[in-house]
Amino acid sequence: TGRRVRNLVSETPFPAGDNVVWWDATDDLGRDVEAARHGLYNIPAQLVSPGRYRARGLWRKEIQPFYEFAVYGTGNPPWSTPDHTGAWLANHSPPSAAVFVPAAVSPTGEPSVFLGCYVTEGPDGFAWADLDGTKRGGLKWIGGNWTAAPYLGRDTGPKAPADVAAYVASTWETDKSSGVTELRVTALLRSGSGLKPEPVVVHRLESSKPEEDRFEQLGGIAAHNGVIVCSLRQDNHLLWIDAAAGKVLGTSNVPNPRGVCFDAQGRLLVLSGTRLLRFSQARDPKTLSQPETVISEGLDDPFGLTVGASFNGKPKATVPASTADASGLPLNKDSVHSETIYISDHGQSHQVKLFAADGKPIRVIGRPGKPKAGDYDQLHMNHPAGLAVDSKGQIWVTEHDYLPKRVSVWSQDGELVNAFYGPGKYGGGGALDSSDPSRFYYADEARGSLEFALDWNKGTSKLKRVLYRADSDFPLPFRAAAPERALYHNGQRYFTNCYNNNPVAGHSTAFLFHDRDGVAQPAAAMGMANSWEVLKTEPFLHLWPEGTDPQSKDIHGHGGKNQVFFAWSDLNTDARVQPDEVWMEQARCGGVTVMDDLSFCIARLNDQAVRFAPARHSEAGVPIYERSKRVVLADGVLGPGSSGGDQVLADDSNEAVITLGVAPFHQHSLSGTRDGKPVWSYPSPWPGLHASHEAASPSFPGQVIGSTRLMGGLFEVKGCQA
Repeated sequence: TGRRVRNLVSETPFPAGDNVVWWDATDDLGRDVEAARHGLYNIPAQLVSPGRYRARGLWRKEIQPFYEFAVYGTGNPPWSTPDHTGAWLANHSPPSAAVFVPAAVSPTGEPSVFLGCYVTEGPDGFAWADLDGTKRGGLKWIGGNWTAAPYLGRDTGPKAPADVAAYVASTWETDKSSGVTELRVTALLRSGSGLKPEPVVVHRLESSKPEEDRFEQLGGIAAHNGVIVCSLRQDNHLLWIDAAAGKVLGTSNVPNPRGVCFDAQGRLLVLSGTRLLRFSQARDPKTLSQPETVISEGLDDPFGLTVGASFNGKPKATVPASTADASGLPLNKDSVHSETIYISDHGQSHQVKLFAADGKPIRVIGRPGKPKAGDYDQLHMNHPAGLAVDSKGQIWVTEHDYLPKRVSVWSQDGELVNAFYGPGKYGGGGALDSSDPSRFYYADEARGSLEFALDWNKGTSKLKRVLYRADSDFPLPFRAAAPERALYHNGQRYFTNCYNNNPVAGHSTAFLFHDRDGVAQPAAAMGMANSWEVLKTEPFLHLWPEGTDPQSKDIHGHGGKNQVFFAWSDLNTDARVQPDEVWMEQARCGGVTVMDDLSFCIARLNDQAVRFAPARHSEAGVPIYERSKRVVLADGVLGPGSSGGDQVLADDSNEAVITLGVAPFHQHSLSGTRDGKPVWSYPSPWPGLHASHEAASPSFPGQVIGSTRLMGGLFEVKGCQA
């Protein structure tokens, strides 16, 4: 009758010629949940009813994996190695700190640049590289769990401790979920060909901040002759530490302190708001001199600073003079300076600005402008942060941004010398274009998406476009990712985030983006209205069905029985949501996927799996969906058995694959339907990430262990016959 009874064999090689596969006349519809909980794979045997049964199968050649090359991965190799020379920097945070280390205190005995990030859960959060950018070593965590090296400083005084290569400062909570922040200051001591972290002080801060704000509690760290200064940006003061004694000396008030460093004369430079201050006496907060203002104009939103040795030369600026003039820093091409001040600036600038010791501007590096989506410009920096000037005069810039993560190296003339990109987020990611394998898309959680051009012959990749950058005026729902999967329809390109949202299971919302003007523009969405904060604001409250409360939540943070389903299409193509573009209905909602024909498939709309195909398209190509034109793919869809599954795929013939059980099949199943009727199931005893923690090791090919989210949609197999 067309209903699957049992899979007899899966993923098993056979020699050429006749082969026998045995069947004991049982199905695989039963489930022994207790066996699954004890790490045993046991499907209870149940004889099928008498009748005629037909065997069929699919055959293919063995699939051989080949490593080609890494995308968005600096390092040789681009994965972690025991000696820490592989991979590059952190997965959870972009680079933020840099300091030059001369050969005398370098772990390699050669001049090095130290690079640091805030938090990591995999690759090194701190690395040292030679002046060509080759990673020579690294460390994962410094100062305690999670933190690496978000801020770096080196003692350049004549009485600096001989065994200390640099100091690290970071902030984190004292204990998990304590809400109390501590400052961790650590010395990096030379130890053979590596570095040994040695705690200097752990200091509880007066103000406590949520995790997303802790990075900016600090502004920088500097050291001179054994005295360490940390700028506490949100507490509006400097903290002084005796490095040898490991004790706090005191504090001094400075409004909005940011980057700090000592110059060659031992004077303390402090960025305070948009000014640069200089303290001539800076050994102790009790005897701190009154500061002089070195720079009062030309800075927009400065972040970090460093000083470099004297520079002679006529720069060949990579930006026209008019651009430099617009930033407030005219080029001074013939200056000779005893010491140069380098400042990384955000705001409208996002450049590195060079000043003489007396505060007079010298030049700017990088093209100006705020970060934005569109064609990628390698001569533009995004959130330049830490700065280091090496013995070649090269300027190293850590760009504290995810789109992309980058360490850029510039000449004193303002030319881009080198750039090091990545790595990707925790667990990796990315997807090839379904129609053009030279295109690769990578979404960094909800922050945005990048498009790379791949050269398969050379084994290289190049960043071509910031496909999407998160917009504060269009916030996505919780755990909804940026777009990553390309879809082609009617000659136009679209993107969806339905396969890279929640990493464990199908997400309760999915979005469709339209490729317009070189940017992925939000175009349509469906899912649980309770998850999207935009729909809970006043302009949309009248759309909520009578008796529902947008603010009501169950123990899982959802709406419980109060759940509401929504659909949105961007009718006026402004990439914003207006009330007349949304419709809602009261219904429980499970995982949402988007198919190649731009139809939205809902794994659970109450207890049905449904499909909404576009009823029509706007002139701009935005699909429009009508609530009355849904197709039921299945009735009796069961809720997830654990933390996985909850997605559906459907083709043009109304066949569907549902990563849930569909009655009468067991909840711990993957299921298939045709014309709305269940026709097969497949055992999934451990449905999800958390269920897989107690799963058995596979005892034969084809066992499903820990089914989580789908990796993509359907595709056609050439030469396959039903």
